[in-house]
Amino acid sequence: MAFVVLLKTFLDVTVFDEEHDSQDEEANQHESRSATDGETDPQKKAKQTQKESKRSRGRAGQSSSSSCNTSAHLTSNSVDKPFTCEECCKSFRRLCHLQTHRRIHTGEKPFFCKECFKCFRDSSTLRRHMRTHTGERPFFCLQCHQSFSQISILRTHVRTHTGEKPFACQECDKSFNEKSSLKKHMTTHTGEKPFACQDCDQRFSRKSVLRTHMRIHTGEKPFACKECNKLFRETSYLRKHMRTHTGEKPFACQDCNQRFSRRSVLKAHMRIHTGEKPFSFSCKECHKSFSKNSNLARHILTHTGEKEKPFSCAECSKSFSRSYVLKNHMLAHAKQKMVSCSSASKNSPALEYE
Repeated sequence: MAFVVLLKTFLDVTVFDEEHDSQDEEANQHESRSATDGETDPQKKAKQTQKESKRSRGRAGQSSSSSCNTSAHLTSNSVDKPFTCEECCKSFRRLCHLQTHRRIHTGEKPFFCKECFKCFRDSSTLRRHMRTHTGERPFFCLQCHQSFSQISILRTHVRTHTGEKPFACQECDKSFNEKSSLKKHMTTHTGEKPFACQDCDQRFSRKSVLRTHMRIHTGEKPFACKECNKLFRETSYLRKHMRTHTGEKPFACQDCNQRFSRRSVLKAHMRIHTGEKPFSFSCKECHKSFSKNSNLARHILTHTGEKEKPFSCAECSKSFSRSYVLKNHMLAHAKQKMVSCSSASKNSPALEYE
């Protein structure tokens, strides 16, 4: 319990520092730009301060006339946060913070990474991004000493120790340790799939899933294995592939302690102990169930009137239900040809002479 309190205090202080560091950095940049513009003269600085004050009062007056600024809003924000966004009515303490916020509406991203040329709205986000190139991980877990590049990732990680799941689904009371997981989960209730593939019209609940799906059409495989240079569409595929090199088997059977490199293989193995025979693929015509989708596909041929044995041999016109059986059959033809060629060579005049 003492650890949880200590860790929470540490995180709260660190988050406070990081947020205010980024805000102060934006303010310092704004002030330094003002200083370099020739505002060292006290009289000019006083005039500039008066101009800022007038602009502040002007914005406060404009915002008070808008629909979003009620009397309660003016009381709470006009003094503490005099700078108001005309687009969404959000208020800020400093003009530079408002200017940064406006980029959300304008789409402006003036800060770019010199390594990969990715653009960002503010310098603090760029600074966090740079850690992906430098490998810097300044935030660490006090319990397991694992380090992270962002405080938000550390905060989520700490919940694996504390068991805290602050994000609850109001539909089924299921809880999650991060907001993004709750957001993904909510699509199971709403059925919402707003992201559509323009090539095949398949729809997805998340933009990231659509981006991954698009690689099927583009053929893009951006994730490379450093051991054998094999390419993959997704990081999860690469991660699974890497286990063939490392020999890692993270999934253990609790009944016999046998270990596996993939969760799906472990699930299949567990049926040995449970005796379970899952039939998740059902025929809509006769409701017969199958353990594999490929078996169901072959069965459906009996209803559609198509050939039950769609794989035909070009040599003898014999047909087969599975492609690998046809391949084995073709090997038999190839062996026969080799034998006939060998016997023909033995009976040739040249061989008899030798």
